[in-house]
Amino acid sequence: DMELEQPTTVEPRDDQVEGQDESS
Repeated sequence: DMELEQPTTVEPRDDQVEGQDESS
C-alpha cells in the first residue's frame, strides 16, 4: 500500500486534487 502512496506525492497534480489523501 505504501508504494501506491509514493507516486501520488510525486505527481503535484494528484496532490492538488486529493490534498486530503496526502495528508493521511
